[in-house]
Amino acid sequence: MDTPRDASACTPRRGHKQARSMAINVLSLAGEAIARVSADPLSSVRELKQQIWALGGPEVRQLRLMLGTAQLQDEARLDQTGLADGSDIVALVVPEDETKNYMRTVVRCRPLRTEEEQEPGFDLDLDRGLVSVRLREFQCSDIFDESVSQAEVFERLGRDLTQHVLEGYNATVLCYGEGGAGKSYTLFGPSPDLVHAAAEQGLAPRAFRYVRDELRDLLAADPKCSLRVHEGQMMVEGGVDIAAASLKDLQRLYDHGLCRSCTNPRNGSVDSGSAFTILRLTIRSRSGSGHPCVRRLTLVDCASSHRRSKSEKDIEQMRNARYVGKNLGALHDVISALAPPSPHVPYRNSCVTRLLKESLGGNAKMVCIANLRRSASHTAETLCTLQFVSRVQHAENQPLSLSSHCPEESLLLEEATWISACQEKEGEGLGT
Repeated sequence: MDTPRDASACTPRRGHKQARSMAINVLSLAGEAIARVSADPLSSVRELKQQIWALGGPEVRQLRLMLGTAQLQDEARLDQTGLADGSDIVALVVPEDETKNYMRTVVRCRPLRTEEEQEPGFDLDLDRGLVSVRLREFQCSDIFDESVSQAEVFERLGRDLTQHVLEGYNATVLCYGEGGAGKSYTLFGPSPDLVHAAAEQGLAPRAFRYVRDELRDLLAADPKCSLRVHEGQMMVEGGVDIAAASLKDLQRLYDHGLCRSCTNPRNGSVDSGSAFTILRLTIRSRSGSGHPCVRRLTLVDCASSHRRSKSEKDIEQMRNARYVGKNLGALHDVISALAPPSPHVPYRNSCVTRLLKESLGGNAKMVCIANLRRSASHTAETLCTLQFVSRVQHAENQPLSLSSHCPEESLLLEEATWISACQEKEGEGLGT
């Protein structure tokens, strides 16, 4: 039997005065010692799971901790669970199918404003996860009504997704809805706040903006320079990777990219609803065996559909609306082809869908947030949004933990990427 490992070095640091740590013995169902963990009594059961995972244990969502016959709840504080110094807990691993559909759909409602019609356009059943609009019902994984704060959204949605990325998975959050429904606020908040980001894991932020038929890098020296996406890959030719050595660097790059995303590079005017904004964080680390592990967290703020104005002075807005409609249509076509799965998925119809190929039907764990406006005057747009996320719910992804690749597989993947890029360039040369 292996000697139990000591996780005292993994104990989270806290801003408040440290309480006396407690030693907890982690046992298998057969009673064998797995690890001995030194934990802060004021930390949560979830943090204890993360310590066990950091020692090479199972993924957090698969781990169940038992104290006697009682299961410890993730949100519970250790000193309130009955645990004491020297307590024994049993770690159970819940099997999970790696091909399980992880297209999770969530509805978030924006509060009514004083100038809006106060009659709500739909009803919510929070217990059953149902949204009822015009005698139609839509099922979703979770509902965030007007009372749910940004912090609670992170606790109920973002924390698990962040843990998935740490465990080696790609992950994507896609916000979809009409203009003014709160997509950008849900993803980025009223001001950038990255206090939860890890500082020393080699983060490389990427921020792109897709305006009309042009993909631009928001972190490049010249954001007006158009980019190209390599076919079948999440590689952007001409894109800039900027390494963030610290949380301060990451905050600066994040602020810089978001400021550029809110400005039309043609005339400097604010035009956030007519473009797709994509923020991508690439996390590079090494597994316990020393093998490199690369995974991505992608945040997608979808463009908003605009009603076309008949006024000639709004010609520019009408032109933007046509481009937005084209790309949203391509996104709809991809989702429709994935639910149920079709032999052919039309990723090539749009630069956006090519860039998001790994997120839409690929190997990432994805969450789609439907942002809704409660007013009855927006019922038509609400129906369109819910119909889209309903199709997303039936689409299939095959999440793959990238940290499980052996070195030979990693080399083969890199070689295939290089060959594909060379073939594409060769084809372009023959066509000129």
